[in-house]
Amino acid sequence: MNAAGASVFTIGHSTHDSEAFVALLQRYGVTEIADVRSSPYSRFNPQFNRETLANRLAACGIEYAFLGSELFGPRDERIARAIAKQTERIEYKNKMPDL
Repeated sequence: MNAAGASVFTIGHSTHDSEAFVALLQRYGVTEIADVRSSPYSRFNPQFNRETLANRLAACGIEYAFLGSELFGPRDERIARAIAKQTERIEYKNKMPDL
């Protein structure tokens, strides 16, 4: 398809498993994905982590491009430190035995 006939869709990954997500893309004939998340990782839905998603899409013939750093630039350092600290708390809590 030439650029004049191209369509642009938006989609959020929600909590779909990767098969359902790919099926949605294929249903609408999507051939390329531009990932615009500033931090392309999900603690709760790892199937949408940047590398995992790129590999899954490639296996299905869908191109993946990460554009988050071009659109958003590096995260504010205070935010990055706060996220790291919260992640450490969650990981510590998850390792504690039930009392």
